[in-house]
Amino acid sequence: MKQTKWQRLATIGLCSSLVINAFSGVTAVAETITIESSPTVASSAKEATSASSATPESTESSQETTETSREEVTQETEKPEVVKEETQTEAKKQEEETVTSEVVQPNPVLAPTPVSGIGVRAGNLDSFYQLTKTQMLNYSWSTTKVFSVPALKMVFDIKGSGNELVNTNDFKLTAEIRRAIFYNGTGQYSKVISDSTPIITKESGNITIDIPAIELPLEGRTRNYYYLNNINFETPKYIKNIEIKGNLLSFKNQGTTGAFGEIPSDTTIIVTKESENLYSINSAREVYYTGSVWTLGKIPVIFFASTGPDAVYKQFLEFPSENPTVNVDFKKVTESFKDTAGATIPAPTGFTQGKQTSITSNNYTFKQAGTLPETYKASNGKTYKFKGWYKGKTKPNTLTTTKAPSYAVTYDDNDDLNVVYEEVNFPETTYQFGFVNEAGQLVNPEDINLTYDYKSIVFRGTGGAGSTVSFATIANNQSGAKVGNLRQVTLPAKNIAQPTVVGWNGEAFANFSIKLPKYYKSLNLYDKTGKIDPKYPLPVKATVSSASNNAVQSEASVIADLTLTQRADGSFTPRETYSGIDSSVRYPGFLRRTVAYSSSGSTTATHQTISGPVYYHLTNRKVTESFKDTAGATIPAPTGFTQGKQTSITSNNYTFKQAGTLPETYKASNGKTYKFKGWYKGKTKPSTLTTTKAPSYAVTYDDNDDLNVVYEEETVTMLYPTMNVNFVDEKGVGFTPALTFSGKYYAQSTSASLRTDLYDVTSKNNGNGQYTISVNNGSMPLSQELLKKYNNGQPIGITSRLQFNVDKLTIDQQLKYVDSIQVDTAQSRNLKSYRHEHMTDNSLIFDPNVPQSEADLRSEYVDLFRFNSDGTYFSNASNRFFNMHLGYSSTGVNYLLVMILFNANPVNPTKLVYTVTRKQVTENFVDTNGTKITPPTGFTQGNQIPMTSNTFKYTATRALPASYTTGGK
Repeated sequence: MKQTKWQRLATIGLCSSLVINAFSGVTAVAETITIESSPTVASSAKEATSASSATPESTESSQETTETSREEVTQETEKPEVVKEETQTEAKKQEEETVTSEVVQPNPVLAPTPVSGIGVRAGNLDSFYQLTKTQMLNYSWSTTKVFSVPALKMVFDIKGSGNELVNTNDFKLTAEIRRAIFYNGTGQYSKVISDSTPIITKESGNITIDIPAIELPLEGRTRNYYYLNNINFETPKYIKNIEIKGNLLSFKNQGTTGAFGEIPSDTTIIVTKESENLYSINSAREVYYTGSVWTLGKIPVIFFASTGPDAVYKQFLEFPSENPTVNVDFKKVTESFKDTAGATIPAPTGFTQGKQTSITSNNYTFKQAGTLPETYKASNGKTYKFKGWYKGKTKPNTLTTTKAPSYAVTYDDNDDLNVVYEEVNFPETTYQFGFVNEAGQLVNPEDINLTYDYKSIVFRGTGGAGSTVSFATIANNQSGAKVGNLRQVTLPAKNIAQPTVVGWNGEAFANFSIKLPKYYKSLNLYDKTGKIDPKYPLPVKATVSSASNNAVQSEASVIADLTLTQRADGSFTPRETYSGIDSSVRYPGFLRRTVAYSSSGSTTATHQTISGPVYYHLTNRKVTESFKDTAGATIPAPTGFTQGKQTSITSNNYTFKQAGTLPETYKASNGKTYKFKGWYKGKTKPSTLTTTKAPSYAVTYDDNDDLNVVYEEETVTMLYPTMNVNFVDEKGVGFTPALTFSGKYYAQSTSASLRTDLYDVTSKNNGNGQYTISVNNGSMPLSQELLKKYNNGQPIGITSRLQFNVDKLTIDQQLKYVDSIQVDTAQSRNLKSYRHEHMTDNSLIFDPNVPQSEADLRSEYVDLFRFNSDGTYFSNASNRFFNMHLGYSSTGVNYLLVMILFNANPVNPTKLVYTVTRKQVTENFVDTNGTKITPPTGFTQGNQIPMTSNTFKYTATRALPASYTTGGK
């Protein structure tokens, strides 16, 4: 018995805890422990050691079992099941004398972790650690009968191996909590008391297993086990693999000494991929009883608690020192760029060869970032043209040609993107054309079209006898694209086959045409001054050759190549090149590229580039206005019009409208008077003219759109309705407030009471209250035709008289402070009427060789020229200003033409002088009865002060005395 007790003490020295390294899930570690088959005093223990860490130390040991735990599980607390066994007295006796101790060979390399060595604690690892450690430090062999395992919330952190965001809702963690016992006395047996499912909860980035608290009894020859079992991790289909990392701690109380130990565990965890998306978590450690068919099997040591035989009362616990981390490796789409043979090529700018995109959902659609270029120059110096792309490992016969690859993945390792480009021997080359209007502005070329036929050319020979040429159509009737305010054509990147005999293969834009809308007349490389506009310079034009350096053309050569010719259909084209064998296909030389094979066996690829836009200057079609007499000779234009004025036609549906209204008659700069006859459009004068005074018509874009206005020279009589008007105040000093005058001069026929408004009254301020007032700027033509027109088409007669008047001559400014405006007859001059006999049988209205008769106006007539006030404005509505009338007869035969205040002589016009009497403020001094009294010194009885403005305010010239004496009063 004593020897047995020694054995117990010796066994304590061998007891250790299990150690788990990082959760590598790679290396399997198996440890076999030999257990005594019978309770003898001096029996030798066989110890099987771990393949990875146990060393064959010879010890005498009681029966020993090693336990390993590997995965976290949550479970409701269960009451431990009491195992009833019928044992013989001897068996009970031996149970008291012989005990089995848990023995685990410690790893000699790892030093025990200090109390502070527990890692990142989540859930309640921190409190679990403290509670458990405190309890085990307080263990007493004599008094401690129960190992109280606290509840543990074990958190698994789930992270993407590439730092991807993880959706924990797509993952599933399952486990069982197992309660088992092993009796090592007589009639050995083991029993699983319970398997229960723990509560498992998910949060963003982690999954938590709730492991309920439990009390494990410490009793002789019985081992109690409480651990996580059957741990499985199910992933979504977009996960490729998983890896678990973390560390475990082992706590132990050993033997009757109660010695406490805390060390890292060396147990290795194995993650086994059971199916495409299911992983099991186990350890390589197996607990079994040597010589018996019973075994607990492999225990996934992540959480494991046990108590030892009653003679030792050993407590043992393994749990994570930090959150276990499940690193998940997402399936990925790998982007590959390949040539048509399948070889890897450098990716275009903005893309990456071998770029991987994680698949992050069960319904994932891959979309490549960016838009694939049609062509690009790679880092290896080569140029590549887009052919298409495909998904997966096998290249199909037909590639997808969208430039932004996108597809639903299939999660079958066949989701990679393969983008195929073809190496080309000609890069994409762009040629741009701008169009400048006559104002020097770049126009929007919306209605300017560039058209061409895209042709391939095969030329064989050297150009001599036996040489051949053939053409094929790649694409007919192509149009240049509008890019901003430019038109653009592009020769695409291309691999043109190299000939194997002397000659060349090529491509060109044939039948290249610039088609203008019909409102443009011409197109030119030069501006309207005949020069290259520095704002729109010539581009640099170069020939690019695979056999030599680029050759830059001279300016003269560029001008020759870009100078336009006009086709029969009106379109324009730069200088063209063609084959002497077949000239039917023509094209601008810079819009061709060739691969030539020479007799020496060398191959040369050539094409031309242009550094910037080619600018052409537009000339609009125009409508030219011409004024002609009836014989077609050019005559001076009326005032407000311009001989030869040009108006640009600016649209395809343009209607020309002449500015202004043509006068019926006018006096031209050559001194002649012209009468309107009509107008016509184009080069040919029709027999009947259009007689509207505001010509307007739709143009026809046929160089036959000019306007021709026809006037007939007319003998007219000029009258000069103008007079000078002076305003003076009460003292004869100029009345200087600036005034303007208005009124309408009209003709009134007694026939049908027809009134024809003719001209506005105008005035000119000459300063110091002096003005010139006139009708039609002081010049009015009259002719027989005009008189007839104004007289309702009737000849002048006693029953069809004609009068000319100003309807109402008004001073436009308010003169509220003015009392009256009267004619000063003494200061005025030429207040006369003038008379002529009206002629009806002559083109003149009176005979200029017969002197006019004059008569002074009577005073009562002159008085009618005064201005009357309505309280605010002054005006004269007497119809006497510039009055003229026809139809009165003194002889009964000829009718008189009478003019008031003006005549047919512009010299020495009428002068009207007006006295402006202003309203006055009168100063009166009166006593309390209202009787006038002598004023104080310095004041004048009845002194008057004139008002000077519409806002006049009276102010005495000095202060009134409070009292004064005069005349003894």
